[in-house]
Amino acid sequence: MRPDAGLAAADTRRLKWRARRALESGYGRAALAALWPAPFLLALAAALGCAGPRLAVLAPLLLVVALGLGWRGGATRRAVAPALIAGAFPLALPLLATTCGTTCGEPRVASACLLACLAGGALGGLTLGIAAARERDASLSFLSSGALVATVAGALGCWVAGVPGLAGLVVGLASGSIPARAVARRLAG
Repeated sequence: MRPDAGLAAADTRRLKWRARRALESGYGRAALAALWPAPFLLALAAALGCAGPRLAVLAPLLLVVALGLGWRGGATRRAVAPALIAGAFPLALPLLATTCGTTCGEPRVASACLLACLAGGALGGLTLGIAAARERDASLSFLSSGALVATVAGALGCWVAGVPGLAGLVVGLASGSIPARAVARRLAG
């Protein structure tokens, strides 16, 4: 065995460690960069009256999900920012429907809240579907990752309508994103 073999092995380990650290650091920076719409989305939620336990539970969940998908990279990372933007529609519409001193628990407003969640989900789904159509190889990965982020973001607003509102959000996202993706891909050629 050569006398410098131990030094070469130590240098190799150190180089591998530095390369891994640089790679993970790059993933982290890219994941944080994909979160640029999140502060605006959370400010919108707070401005529209989404406060208290709803914001305390869903805001950290949204950030963890978005960061985790952003860290993963590829189509899942590219889906985060458009999904946060798509989530603004189902977040805002139900909260706007309840701003006149009413709540979704009142019978005369409950159907308006449910429709607002459904319409917000459909608008968000259209946004997400059009963005997913630009993905050539991984559009389904993009769409599923984006749908997860948009659902958590939209839940900030649709929570006021309870389980029916959250179901309306999911149905709206699916009914908007899947056809939008198909039509946009067909038009793109």
